[in-house]
Amino acid sequence: MVGMDTALEELAAAHGVATWYRDAQRRRVDVDPDVVRRVLGLLGVSADTPTQVRDALAAARTPRLPATMVLRPGQHREIRAPGVLSDEHGSEMPVSGALPADLAPGWYSLRRGEEHTTVLVAPPTLPEPPRTWGWMLQLYALRSASSWGIGDLADLREFVTWTVTAHGSGAVLVNPLHAVSPTNPVQPSPYSPSSRRFVNPLYLRIADIGAYRSGDPALRDEVNALWVDSRGVDSKGVGSKGADSKGADSKGERIDHDAVWQAKLAALELLWRADGAPCPVMSDGLRDFATFCALAQRHGPRWSRWPTELRHPTTASADPRQVAFHAWVQQQCDEQLAAARDAARGMPIGVVHDLAVGVDPEGADAWALQDVLATGVTVGAPPDTFNQQGQDWGLPPWRPDRLAATG
Repeated sequence: MVGMDTALEELAAAHGVATWYRDAQRRRVDVDPDVVRRVLGLLGVSADTPTQVRDALAAARTPRLPATMVLRPGQHREIRAPGVLSDEHGSEMPVSGALPADLAPGWYSLRRGEEHTTVLVAPPTLPEPPRTWGWMLQLYALRSASSWGIGDLADLREFVTWTVTAHGSGAVLVNPLHAVSPTNPVQPSPYSPSSRRFVNPLYLRIADIGAYRSGDPALRDEVNALWVDSRGVDSKGVGSKGADSKGADSKGERIDHDAVWQAKLAALELLWRADGAPCPVMSDGLRDFATFCALAQRHGPRWSRWPTELRHPTTASADPRQVAFHAWVQQQCDEQLAAARDAARGMPIGVVHDLAVGVDPEGADAWALQDVLATGVTVGAPPDTFNQQGQDWGLPPWRPDRLAATG
């Protein structure tokens, strides 16, 4: 491997590309310069020749306002020319020489001619909770007699109530509850989600949904008839593959995610229609997610194989009723998560959700946020004592430059 020249190293640093790391034995390992050039290329920076490196470095050194500034209260930050600073409420103030050091925590917008910067003032720390103890749970395994084959948010609420009341615990950590594609086969791993911004409706307690509670006996009977256990065995003892499984022991069985999702999806569609097929008010993010779900059900879970006009949220459209349905499902998830959170009130920490490292490159977030994710590169880990070949998790990383540009 040819060593890395100083100019390429400086260019990489200017764009947030690491040129070395320390291995499991704390030894320095230099990244191959060709790898650095390829990564820079994925960020839109040409660095294949000395001339390209020199030109790109000159562009990186050109003074300009950064796309995003992150400050602490009281921190001094100079600006080279006068501008106008506005806060979240639209109040404006002229600034010159430096930003005010007494800015309260929050979001601000700084404009200087044609340049625009998002200014974030963040507190230095969050309050430290008192020393406590708690549980780490895999929610899917926390099944009860009322579950539909998989531990759900009502099981979480009941567990939190029990552990606070009976044992005074201070925290409950659960596996990622991120949404997966609403198609079969269901992605069983919570660490390769379709979206980290929304919730997996597999964790819904069907009987706690308002439309079920207010429904007439006929509706409840129709919904109850869809019940399955963890093996996909329904109320008549018939398994997901049609075999008679009545009386079989479900302890230790793997969860049949496909059968559970088919049953819950059918129940949710019944309850949504019984609720009047409402269309909730949607944020832009929720609308994108619900649109993705509607398109995935029609065209399959891999958006890179959809018709060209559907591959970007700005040009895609879907059946508005299906979009409304998936938004309504997320509304139910929010309500049941809120109930679990309310059960944890008074705990020093409360319910903590694990967070996946990234998202499925064919999932909802990768589709909706593709302009700020890096394509052609994946998140992983270098060789270590656990895995001497290194690891590739197949998850696209954020593009720091695009995140900064979008604020």
